[in-house]
Amino acid sequence: MTIAQMFFAVGTSFTPVTNTYTSGAANQAVPTGASSLTLKVAGGGGGGGGGVSGTPKYGGGGGGEGGYAEKVFAIASGDWGVNLAYSVGALGAGGASGASVGVDGSGGGNSTVTGTLAVGAVSLAGNGGGGGQGGSTTDGGVFGGGGDATGGTTNTNGNDGTDGALNVGGTGGTGASIAGNGGNGSTSTTGANGTGGTIIFEWT
Repeated sequence: MTIAQMFFAVGTSFTPVTNTYTSGAANQAVPTGASSLTLKVAGGGGGGGGGVSGTPKYGGGGGGEGGYAEKVFAIASGDWGVNLAYSVGALGAGGASGASVGVDGSGGGNSTVTGTLAVGAVSLAGNGGGGGQGGSTTDGGVFGGGGDATGGTTNTNGNDGTDGALNVGGTGGTGASIAGNGGNGSTSTTGANGTGGTIIFEWT
């Protein structure tokens, strides 16, 4: 045990801290003095399907919402300074419009946190929502499915988008968690982008 660990072990209080990340990949070090971690991992939302310039106009499908995982970990003094690797899922881009068939939206990125603590392995994933299918002059685009989640005590699938229809773009999935929302599909232009994922480390 280091001098710092001995100092905190005799009862010095730890000021809670929350670290929130909405992009990028890096390491998060366990802060000295922490005794608990609530980890929240949310994937990116899928992009909406693109519309068409021709007629009739059937809208693109809405993108799916990202998945969400949450778990609480006990932190031991030996964990202080240990790195947990994280990667935040990017948003899914909306699909471009086309003459008679729109381009499909891109799927949202997966958010992950991995590492090892005294209590065991840390491996949480909030997977990205699917992209909505592009619209066409004959039929609406199919929705993008919500992303799933693994590794948490709570694992919440994202909500699906909705299908496109005549003169109506599909709606992006939203509302299941803090995960990235799906983008709306379009009838005549580029589908809307989804929103990116989020990873939250709550230290107490």
